Order: sequence, then C-alpha cells, then structure tokens
Amino acid sequence: MFSYSDIRVVHLEISSRCNAACPECPRNLRGVDIEDLGDFVVHDMTLAEAKKIFPVEFLKQLRRLYINGNYGDFVTCRDALPIVQYFAESNPQLNIDISTNGSGQPRYGKHWDRFHVSV
Repeated sequence: MFSYSDIRVVHLEISSRCNAACPECPRNLRGVDIEDLGDFVVHDMTLAEAKKIFPVEFLKQLRRLYINGNYGDFVTCRDALPIVQYFAESNPQLNIDISTNGSGQPRYGKHWDRFHVSV
C-alpha cells in the first residue's frame, strides 16, 4: 500500500479541450463531437485549482510530472503557462514532461516560443 508521502510521479490531464478531431479519440464518437452531445464536460484546470490540488509541500516531494493529452491538449488550457510556472518555481528539480499535438497554438496565443521544444 502506498501513502501520500510515497508519491514521486504524477500524471496530470490539465484540460479536456482539444482542436484535433482524431478518429480514434474518445471525444469523437462515431464522427460526432462529444461536446455537441452534452455528455462531455469541457474544463480547463485553473491556477487556483492547481494550487489547491498540488500544494508546494507535495510538489517538493515529486521527481516527475507528466502533463499528457489523453483527454485534451495542454496548449488549449488557458492557465497552462501559470500552472507550469507554479510547478517549476515550487520545485526547481521537478522534471515536467508535456505531451501536446500543438493544434491549439495559433488559437490560444503566441507565447509558446518561450518554451524549449524537443522532438
């Protein structure tokens, strides 16, 4: 059994919003956008939510944080940059891995050039 203090790695879905319409994505049911069906909750994590869920003391014990796009894309989250900045400032040793298809980039701003991107 694990305890809270044993957690060193976290996988986080920061948004359920995405521009892509990938045919195998769970949000695209039989070619119909799930958002149009009313069964899919569209939500972006806010900085306030991130601070509540991930207090500084907890972030300091982490080694790695994965922000993936299984339910939505990182670049579509309105508070993505402040959230990542909060994580990085709270634990400068934390490895933050972000997976994105980048499809929301033009729609959600031109501030992404501040990040180093490796493929």
